[in-house]
Amino acid sequence: MPDTSDVEEFPWYKTRLTPIDYEAVLKSDEPFVDPHFHADESSIFDDSMPRRGGIDKWGDFEWKRPSEVYGEGNFTLYDHIDPSDIKQGKCGDCYFLSCLSSLAENPERIQDIFVNDFVNKAGCYALTLYICGEKRVVVVDDRLPYDTKREKWGFAHSSEGNEIWVCLLEKAWAKIYGSYQRIEGGMCDEALHPLTGCPTKNFIHDEWKDKDRLW
Repeated sequence: MPDTSDVEEFPWYKTRLTPIDYEAVLKSDEPFVDPHFHADESSIFDDSMPRRGGIDKWGDFEWKRPSEVYGEGNFTLYDHIDPSDIKQGKCGDCYFLSCLSSLAENPERIQDIFVNDFVNKAGCYALTLYICGEKRVVVVDDRLPYDTKREKWGFAHSSEGNEIWVCLLEKAWAKIYGSYQRIEGGMCDEALHPLTGCPTKNFIHDEWKDKDRLW
């Protein structure tokens, strides 16, 4: 039988996804600190999972806000959203980033995800995502893993300019699952539905001789 539990019944719903009054946070203009997704190793790693490959090197990261990296007033949420505006970092979540690139063909699809679509002093951003098929608002702060050795963001970021929409979308995805480690590896349909709310289906290219028909 399929699991028909309400979203609220899942144990992580009442912890990481506890509703946050982002409107009050924005009005305060005080730097927002997400109490449910901390700027420490607990949001990077999952102790129940083995650390394979180069994941151990993730421990070299520091958490920084865009204002600390670019300077106040020197960055935007988004400027010119484009499919090529996405650069993968050390996290192996190319399936998720390819979905962002696909949506970026129509920039308004990315813009529609952001509830507050402006840079703010609080560093607080609300995003609309579909979790277990239900429309939810996921709130994140703008503290992001920064690779001090390479002097760049540790994970996904915009390939051009000082835009932060890619970083924030990836962080919201990691928050839903509990850590950046837990979003490594996946299929596009696993990310496309939460981003759009639309039904999704996988096709195996090798099984289609007529690629034009598949397209």
